[in-house]
Amino acid sequence: MLTDEALKQRVRNFYSRVQAGIPGFKARYGQREMIAGIANTLARTRLKEDEPADGQNIIVVEGKTGVGKTIGYLIPALVMAKAMGKKLVVSTGTVSLQEQLYERDLPALTKHFGEKIEYALAKGRGRYLCPARLNQVAGNAGQDGLFDDEPSTGVWERKPEEKEIKFLRKLVKEFDEKRWSGDRDVFPETIPQDLWSRVTTDSGGCSGRRCPHVTECPYFKARATILSADVIVANHDLVLSCLASESPLLPAPSEVIFIFDEAHHLPDVAVARFATHAPLQGSIRWLERMPGFLARVMTSMPAKRNVNGVGETIKALETKLKELQSALRAANLFGEKKIYRFPNGELQDDMLVIAGELASLTQDTGRLVEKVRGGLEDAIEAGEISAVTAEPLIRDFGGYSGKLAALIDVWQLMIRERPENGPPLAKWLELAADGKDIIVHASPITASGVLRKHLWSSAAAVVLASATVTTLGDFRFYLKKTGLAHLPKVTTLSVQSPFDYATQGQLAVPRMRFDPKEVEGHTQEIGQLLPELLESWRRGSLVLFSSKRQMEAVHAMIPDHLKADVLMQGTMSRPDLIESHKRRVESGARSILFGLAGLGEGLDLPGALCEHVVIAKIPFPPPDSPLEEALAEWVEKNKGNPFSELTLPKAGLILIQWVGRLIRTEEDRGRITIFDRRLTTKAYGARLLKSLPEFSRV
Repeated sequence: MLTDEALKQRVRNFYSRVQAGIPGFKARYGQREMIAGIANTLARTRLKEDEPADGQNIIVVEGKTGVGKTIGYLIPALVMAKAMGKKLVVSTGTVSLQEQLYERDLPALTKHFGEKIEYALAKGRGRYLCPARLNQVAGNAGQDGLFDDEPSTGVWERKPEEKEIKFLRKLVKEFDEKRWSGDRDVFPETIPQDLWSRVTTDSGGCSGRRCPHVTECPYFKARATILSADVIVANHDLVLSCLASESPLLPAPSEVIFIFDEAHHLPDVAVARFATHAPLQGSIRWLERMPGFLARVMTSMPAKRNVNGVGETIKALETKLKELQSALRAANLFGEKKIYRFPNGELQDDMLVIAGELASLTQDTGRLVEKVRGGLEDAIEAGEISAVTAEPLIRDFGGYSGKLAALIDVWQLMIRERPENGPPLAKWLELAADGKDIIVHASPITASGVLRKHLWSSAAAVVLASATVTTLGDFRFYLKKTGLAHLPKVTTLSVQSPFDYATQGQLAVPRMRFDPKEVEGHTQEIGQLLPELLESWRRGSLVLFSSKRQMEAVHAMIPDHLKADVLMQGTMSRPDLIESHKRRVESGARSILFGLAGLGEGLDLPGALCEHVVIAKIPFPPPDSPLEEALAEWVEKNKGNPFSELTLPKAGLILIQWVGRLIRTEEDRGRITIFDRRLTTKAYGARLLKSLPEFSRV
């Protein structure tokens, strides 16, 4: 093992080679500061699983716009991972950044590393073709008598269209002749989702090494490439899914240095990953079909492999769900929002009894169904049933297994009690849009516990990087959301942007008569002030709203000649919207983007493409989702203030992201205008303004 100083010298040498080898590369002080901070942390990588997980191997880095954070984390991480014999997993929040890393950044950097670096792109199983399903679906697509009203029992639930049959034959030909690898994302044409869902599979529908197509399976080939790679590019959801399920797609976390770019997304992705839901009526429908399917499975194998009691258990579960559904409808729980949340995550006594019975019945059903599947796999292994005969049965098991797993999970969470000194789970019921079903939801309300369990306690080292991690001037909100606040030795580093904001940008907060809480008056006032503002900027402008209703109302109020210059979110896809905007500006015309939160983050419009950003109001997140309500309730119960502890920090983070759309390079110039007088009249407004870049005030 090299000394810390020898490792750091390798990092410096690598940076020098990159600086000399990449045309136009500009060394930045902040980038060197980031490299040094990450290198220092990675020098404390946990080399053994029994080393203390106190956070000394974790760093949170805010690399503001212009720092060059991708190079800032890749250079030290590549050196340290290689030297310590660890894999490097680089996870992103968006597909576009994932592609940029894999197709541009890693190729440009690794050729200057000094030794060969293998890198691979990790994707979920659902992005790959299943050859067994393709052959079955394509081979049967033109035949009669193979369609069934029940999706789980027929190859098709309807007669395929001629164009679908032609497309399937094209997929078969391209794959068989090895012109296509089976990766959906590289097929030269867009594969329709309805067709793709028939030719891919999930873990429940895959027969694994028993499959006769395993040697040509695109997923297993990709997995082998991933596991042999030095660097694996993934996304947050896939990484968390693999950690939770101990999936073999990624190496064991103790063998991995993780980098999470766009790390501000990680807590929300973690909450979503560990949330679960199941519909009552929808579950009843597939449970009614399941005994018939299992009977077909058991008749296909020797009687000695039959499982007793499975049909009766499924019937008992179905009956209990119907009983619950009737009781909930009779209780008339749903108001205008069509949501009923259980306060403090605590079920009423009668609901708790039924939930306990359902938790037990779902587990019993899962255990018996797995015994049937195990019998089928044993029968294949023993040669009692051919793999070809078993393949459609395995496929259909996949459809049922996923639904059953969700049903088991939701009822296990519904009966789980709040941990001592920890936040409760959010538990709620949702009336479906058509009023015909009730969906049961359960979810953690923070990512703290799940990240501590699955990531912080087991990873060799972790780098969390983003342009926006701090809010209201510090890291406390992020550390609390992620559970890192409980680890005393976590490093935080804020690297300042090289931009001269005071010279490059201006910030205006117009004097307004109406507060945004006075919705109608505020909207009318924006409609009156905005046209003159937009007229004064001849190229690209971006106007961001927190409310679709307000955006549409303001759009209706502006004069027709300006309206012709506006491209409004929702009228076309985001990529088409941005492309249209660029074409207009590059042709010398004015173009004004009207958008919501989707245009406030991840939008890179340098120079004339965006010279003016207008923000309708402070983007306070609406506190009306069951998760937000449950979290606020818990904070209040612990004598906290939900506004100052949750709402304000979130708004501050979003505001920084929105303001960050203006200055993207050292040559950019422009203005921010915010139509919210609370920035100058409320005490929290001064805190929000102080956390923004130091634009000159006008």
